Amino acid sequence: MAKRKLNRRQKWRIEKIQAERRQRAQRRAGQENPVATALGDEQLGTVVAHFGGQVLVEDEAGVPARCHFRANLEQLVVGDRVIWQAPRVEGEGDGVVTAIEPRQSVLKRPDNYGNLKPVAANVDRLLVVFAPMPVPSTALLDRYLVAAELSGIPATLVLNKADLIDAESRDALDHITDIYRDLDYPVIEASAEDGAGLAALKTALTGHTCAFVGQSGVGKSSLVKALLNEYAPRGLRMIEVEKHDLVDLPEIVDDLRERAQRFVVYCDDIAFEDGETQYKHLKSVLEGSLELPPENVRLYATSNRRHLVSEYQADNEQSRVVGREIHHGDVVEEKISLSDRFGLSLSFYPINEAQYFQIVDHLFGEVADRDRLHILARRFSMERGGRSGRTARQFYNQFVGEL
Repeated sequence: MAKRKLNRRQKWRIEKIQAERRQRAQRRAGQENPVATALGDEQLGTVVAHFGGQVLVEDEAGVPARCHFRANLEQLVVGDRVIWQAPRVEGEGDGVVTAIEPRQSVLKRPDNYGNLKPVAANVDRLLVVFAPMPVPSTALLDRYLVAAELSGIPATLVLNKADLIDAESRDALDHITDIYRDLDYPVIEASAEDGAGLAALKTALTGHTCAFVGQSGVGKSSLVKALLNEYAPRGLRMIEVEKHDLVDLPEIVDDLRERAQRFVVYCDDIAFEDGETQYKHLKSVLEGSLELPPENVRLYATSNRRHLVSEYQADNEQSRVVGREIHHGDVVEEKISLSDRFGLSLSFYPINEAQYFQIVDHLFGEVADRDRLHILARRFSMERGGRSGRTARQFYNQFVGEL
């Protein structure tokens, strides 16, 4: 379906509405976390996280601080170099961003209306990740490289999952990489599985502000995890907390506050049903209490639900339309307030049948009857109600000895 073409007045109206929403979010944040009454001298800093009405700014020494920003500033994004003022007395309110330094580069993507929206600033290297599976699309790679060229950001291609390259796929991948090498784009072969190429990747990252881009399933997260292992000797730790233990989460985080290491608190596959109140402890740890979360702790969570809690059609009965804006009722606001406290959300979408068969073929390797394998795999996915990497693995575990 083609995108609707907007006239100049419609674009102006959309920009005006978005600006008003940013101002309202900032006012709400100001009411909940007021700016300190006494501010220190202006100093340089870098935006490292965005929370809607507030941003997290690191000073020149790498010490982070939560800040509001002036309403007359353009939209702040991660990577912005800013002028800001910290509270003169630590703990008495938040700081404030007063100005934005000129951006050396801006990475943008189109929004739902076709307008380019900035997502990161001052990125000086774009890492375009692709892999043998899913089959790389040169059209998609070209789009990333065009975006990098238009933004003035040097790009490096990373062929991840190199351990999966076989004789059949090597020629096709060499053809793709040779095209980009001939255009003077660096290409790094790496594998998060066996560690091959990570030294070259680390060299490419050192001293740069980088962004990883690429289609789903190419292993961007796996590469980051593999690189994070490099920091384990320097104090990075991960702690997994089950859902029924979330009641103790504030105490766990408080115990970690004064430790020298940095911690990732991981909650896997969480979802809350009616009557379960553990999510309130999660909210308070994220940013819902009088005390700010410790700077050496970050919270990661996975869930099959967009807002982590159960949602019903009846919840929307309290919603109303004021002018042209939708105002949700208290029930909806309460439910989505948990997911809104996460600064970054990564969505994973269903795979199609061709991608499902690729995963099945990789797991089984050489078989006598490939058509029969696909028929059984299709039937198995229909019985399970969907296609995914997990479904393919379950199919493999059940039929590996029979095909």
